[in-house]
Amino acid sequence: MSEDRYSIGIWGATGALGREVLVALEGEGLPLERLVVVAGSRTAGETVSFGGRQLTVQAPAEVDVSALDAAILATPSDVADTWRQRLIDAGVLVIDASRAAERSDALPLVWPALGLEALESHPGGIAVPGAAASTVAPVLAALAGTGTIASVDLTVLLGAGSAGREGQETLSRQTLGLLGHRVPEEGPFGAVLAFNLVAGSAHATGDGDPVEAETAEALRRLVPPLAAVRPRVSVVQVPVFSGVGASVTVRFTSPGPARDAVVAALDAPDHLLRVEGRLAARDAVELDEVMVGALRFDEDGAVRCFVAADALHRTGQAIASLLATIIAEDLW
Repeated sequence: MSEDRYSIGIWGATGALGREVLVALEGEGLPLERLVVVAGSRTAGETVSFGGRQLTVQAPAEVDVSALDAAILATPSDVADTWRQRLIDAGVLVIDASRAAERSDALPLVWPALGLEALESHPGGIAVPGAAASTVAPVLAALAGTGTIASVDLTVLLGAGSAGREGQETLSRQTLGLLGHRVPEEGPFGAVLAFNLVAGSAHATGDGDPVEAETAEALRRLVPPLAAVRPRVSVVQVPVFSGVGASVTVRFTSPGPARDAVVAALDAPDHLLRVEGRLAARDAVELDEVMVGALRFDEDGAVRCFVAADALHRTGQAIASLLATIIAEDLW
């Protein structure tokens, strides 16, 4: 760093999440000395726009990590696993936004308003949760303030953006192919997603779905009252380009909270936006908040709702916000 200006690297800068991080960093107005944009061989040498300038994308091997103050890993897990410790050992603060962040406790899991105490004692980096956990966790945290949660059941609807830029591009090709009466490729979804619903995430196998398990564990890490609860998570891929939705059912130990208390809890946080009437995932595009709708109270005391968010947008904003906090409070 030079005179309180910072050099930041973004791995995966040309991917779906990386592009959102660039937009968020520009909007945050951080005191940057230099921004290094990094991507794989397919896009190395291309340019991306930032702050009215064109930045040339570098291949990872071209990056001088010793010149960086912080690095954001908006990459697949294998890339993050290759670079995370190498960067930390070089004294670079890491913000890991890969799937690997959820399945490992090597770095504390942090989200704005959730787990922020870890910023004061991190081991050289932090991790941010994936699309499903980051969308549902603020809702569960609000509900946990109204009573003791006994169980959580989630059906998570993931768009093609959950498979990154490749997922979005593949869904586009599949849609055009089917409209042209051609048989499209399956791509990263495990089946053709266009005009379809696919059970399980893009990473599901015959042995189960790691995203379901990782989401459940991430929720327990982000929301301490869930430590004794094992959220039950099911994932379905849906043919939309971005966004995430979830049907949420929460049961409480008896007696459960009053309706007014639940409504007040969901109305209070700035990062939640409760709406009346029908809620659609498109309503959440480019919103910083998680939208909460279809609130229901069952006779057995269960609280049900549907939530939707622009997960890529919110993750980009969260990363920029966390980095701003680290800089402002000197939490390197």
